[in-house]
Amino acid sequence: VGELIYVCPVGVPTRTRALFAKLDIDGDQRLTLDELTTGFAEEFGREPRIDLPALFAAHAHAPTPDFGERYLDLSLFNQTYAAILWAHFDENGDGFLQYAEAQRALQFIDPMPEGGEEAGGAVDVHDDGVEYETVHVATAFPADAWVDGELQLSPEWFWSVYQRMG
Repeated sequence: VGELIYVCPVGVPTRTRALFAKLDIDGDQRLTLDELTTGFAEEFGREPRIDLPALFAAHAHAPTPDFGERYLDLSLFNQTYAAILWAHFDENGDGFLQYAEAQRALQFIDPMPEGGEEAGGAVDVHDDGVEYETVHVATAFPADAWVDGELQLSPEWFWSVYQRMG
């Protein structure tokens, strides 16, 4: 089920490009595991719910003669970041995003500007310690995503929406 999240990206969301630039401390357009680990602790306020070294090892470019360690370029970072976001927002670890989890994930990737049309929702603090404002994101959900009356969104759905975010 999760393979589609690792295919070549169609697009890189603005937030993802900005984060890549921020984490790329030396500006060489390559993220090492150290840069990634340090940056994600700051990005999420804690370690993401994923084995970051294993994910990095599975997706990073091999060392080259001119760069002696494994690294992620923007394209690979985009894919890796999507997988990390999925794990971060799948709070119950069931392999699906329920409606509230999907709302928080979409808001995190492409936050509503202050004073936007959807402003004024309820504010919740979740186990990651971050306050999320509940807003309604206009998104089509596949018919088969409803299981026993509950929305269960797949990694494929998340990946397709993620690629189209701002």
